[in-house]
Amino acid sequence: MAGVEHAEGPKQAVENAISRALLSVEGVDKLKDEQLNSLRPFLLGKDVMALLPTGFGKSLIYQLAPIVAGHLVTSPGCPDRLKTANFPIVIVLSPLVALINDQVKAARRLGLTAVSLGDASAEELRDVVRGKFQLVFGNPETWVLSSKWRDMLRSEVYQDNLLGLVVDEAHKTPAWGEAVSRGGAPFRTCFGRVSELRSLCKYGTPVLALTASAELPTRKDIVRLLSMNSDTTFVEANPDRPNIRLGVVRVKGSDLSCLDWIVTGLKEQQTSFPKCSKAVSQYVRSDKCLRIMLYDRFQAKPTTKSIDPGHLCCSNCHKTCKCDSSKCKEPLPSTECKVEAEETEPSLKRSVSDHQRDILREALYEYRDSLVHSNSKLLISFDLTTGFSHDLIKHVLDKCEYIFTPAYVESHLPVFGGDQAQVIVDIVRKVFDEQLDIDSMLEFVQKEFAANPLIFSNQDQLLATFTSSSDSSGDDVSSDDIESSESDQYDVDTCTYSSDDSDE
Repeated sequence: MAGVEHAEGPKQAVENAISRALLSVEGVDKLKDEQLNSLRPFLLGKDVMALLPTGFGKSLIYQLAPIVAGHLVTSPGCPDRLKTANFPIVIVLSPLVALINDQVKAARRLGLTAVSLGDASAEELRDVVRGKFQLVFGNPETWVLSSKWRDMLRSEVYQDNLLGLVVDEAHKTPAWGEAVSRGGAPFRTCFGRVSELRSLCKYGTPVLALTASAELPTRKDIVRLLSMNSDTTFVEANPDRPNIRLGVVRVKGSDLSCLDWIVTGLKEQQTSFPKCSKAVSQYVRSDKCLRIMLYDRFQAKPTTKSIDPGHLCCSNCHKTCKCDSSKCKEPLPSTECKVEAEETEPSLKRSVSDHQRDILREALYEYRDSLVHSNSKLLISFDLTTGFSHDLIKHVLDKCEYIFTPAYVESHLPVFGGDQAQVIVDIVRKVFDEQLDIDSMLEFVQKEFAANPLIFSNQDQLLATFTSSSDSSGDDVSSDDIESSESDQYDVDTCTYSSDDSDE
């Protein structure tokens, strides 16, 4: 019985110390059950993983820890490991600088002494070593890679006063600390080495892992990477937000531009580009309640329920909603009725120098000139005859960064068809892929295209075709329509026309 009383002594002492601590903290009258259930075992020396939603108040757990420990030191029931903690210290590892800065400010508003190793002054860093700060923040790289801070953890000050290690955003530990694919490298290796810090602390120093989003497999990875004990305390709260409706929208298979970000990702990250998980694939295809399917994955003991009426729950429940006797009175939200693929910049893009653009311009005009025999007399304008207008050339020059396929040319440039689009792609590839100089480029155009002009060189045949077309339409054709306007002067550099009015 004496052993039981001794075991209960520290627990009651912790409860009393928490009550006294709350009286000294302005703006905090009471803790939520999940906050209490996380703080108690942490102070008693047990590893804790708190899986609490964003905005729940996870930070308050470790913010209160040094305050509560300060009251415990003078208590008869103080846990043995805290009896030397005359100035309790908590180390917080957080992944992002912006997040650390916000956490430091929040702690200081509660009256705590807090500092970030990333932007501390020289004097503040000396005070960190002396144990003058209740909360010491830093990212994993700062703690793991610095021999100064590793040695500090072995110092007498920290062996006596360190309450525990807090790992904020703990779900990033496996996500960033381990390779995404076999043979790859971790995004941030030090996230997988946080457990090294624990080996430098006094035996029995606990770890508090905080996260808002860790599925069951991720929890196991966190426990493994942080070397948490087998009797780790898990505290969770349902992340469900009843005021948020969930929806899955299916887009047409023809709207491929909405997948452009995937093409970009594959191009840049190649084999390290993450694939869609099986869970997500099943989620978007399911006809079950999306709310239950999503949030139950984040709970060891699922408690999520569908919202009634169904149109407030999710897009699947909306389909079966019968809030108006036999049917639903609420239409689908406009955002779920139809999704138009946004116009995005093509994922394939090349760098184009002014010199390359000049070569391309010369090659396009060389090809344009090759379309009609030099001894041919045209009955209509060169542009109408060839279909290879100055305007088309201007468009090619403007968009040459994105020209890789005939399909792109046909959808973005004023071409007559696939043959013309293919010619443009061939010329563009010669300029950029083979990087021909101007002379070689012109030689290629002359050899490849000049021998096989695509346009009629026989005036009678062309006139017959044109006349037949005009007769069928029932319109008269004037000489103005069929004569090439030689008074229009074209500036190749600016791609613009200027009318010569000197004859008028």
